[in-house]
Amino acid sequence: MSNNTINLLLIVGVILVGYFLLIRPQQKRMRAHMELLNRLHHGDEVVTQSGIYGTVTALEDDTVLIEISEGVEIRILKNSIARTIVPAEEEPEDEEERAEDTEAKEEEPEEETAPEESAEAGKAEGSEEAARAGAAKQSGKGKGAKKN
Repeated sequence: MSNNTINLLLIVGVILVGYFLLIRPQQKRMRAHMELLNRLHHGDEVVTQSGIYGTVTALEDDTVLIEISEGVEIRILKNSIARTIVPAEEEPEDEEERAEDTEAKEEEPEEETAPEESAEAGKAEGSEEAARAGAAKQSGKGKGAKKN
């Protein structure tokens, strides 16, 4: 093959990689966001791009009224809505799996170490902080200790 053919294939390859790694995923995100905005209706719980949680109270062409607290509404651009919040009762039927995971965690006994062991382990690893924490637990002066 000639040098020109190799250069042409290299350029085409870079363009294809750029398309599949940059352009196409961005188009999918934009399409999904437009679908989200088209599905908005009164009563939806949303999160804005700035992190404000609220409930949609009114929809207009380009703006949305969101109630962020009882009696407090703000008007924002429709495009600034980042996502909708799915209420707990509308979540997928994974509750059985969650219950099984919770039961499995409860059945597994957690290994507890004595305060002396944790202090010794902290010293062995060179961690003075772990040693102090173990000593504080042993003497009853830890964070959760009651002050008399």
